[in-house]
Amino acid sequence: MVYGTPESCFKEKNLLKKKPQRVSVGLIGITPARAPIKKKNKVNTKVYKFKLGGVSRNPHFEDGVFIMDKNGLTDESLRSCLICNNGSTHKLEDPNVYLLQKDFKWGVSFSGEILDLETGELLEDQDYQTTDLEQGVKRKRKAIRSFTEFYEPLYQSKKVSCMFFTLTQANQSNERLNTTLKAIKKRFERHNLPVLGHLWVSEVSKNGHWHYHLAIATKRVYWKHIPKWAKVDDLWGRRTGIEFIRKSIGAYLGKYIGKDNIGRIISFRSYGKSRKFLAP
Repeated sequence: MVYGTPESCFKEKNLLKKKPQRVSVGLIGITPARAPIKKKNKVNTKVYKFKLGGVSRNPHFEDGVFIMDKNGLTDESLRSCLICNNGSTHKLEDPNVYLLQKDFKWGVSFSGEILDLETGELLEDQDYQTTDLEQGVKRKRKAIRSFTEFYEPLYQSKKVSCMFFTLTQANQSNERLNTTLKAIKKRFERHNLPVLGHLWVSEVSKNGHWHYHLAIATKRVYWKHIPKWAKVDDLWGRRTGIEFIRKSIGAYLGKYIGKDNIGRIISFRSYGKSRKFLAP
């Protein structure tokens, strides 16, 4: 049995206080100031109670898996015997060949109820269906939202700066992302600018170009131009781009992340973030 609680549940509402009116003196008399009016806390007792309805495998999953090598995406789809590995990830013998998943593999259905804990009344029945790809996208968006919610206030108060990297041609790079990310952190730390937090996502464009987007937060800097040492072409092994995030972190990341993504690379994570975000 799966339990999920909506964000609005079990959150007390703040007391609503009205400011006292000023005392006004007129011909008739004096109007006294009103005392603050307090309202009782209202607790929402609705909870969601889900039961797993079933898990089904997409019969057309194989048709949505394609080969990607160092030259990019190919038109040849794989046979089921190459990609079926007891429902888990699959690795090819050639380390320079990757599998791109465009369609979902598993579909999951839930049957649920909305209950009122005080009365025990069944308020509404509902069915919920999702896929492995949809859940992956939701987790990615949640990671982006957590990075944004933490650093947006610090950015608006000019306490941190955020930089946005694009690491192109991931299938042709000589380095893995984890290795490059560690090297980037060391380089920034050597220049007295430690990385306070990071977020990255893996994407494949419509043209079959696999790349990474990386956002990092540092203490506030006042560079007119990004220095050469902050450019990481040598660490990644392929062409990279770097620029400042301007005006709004959330709007900037929403503009550049996820719009043209057509799938995920099997056996590779599609996003990652710092375990703990730090303030300057």
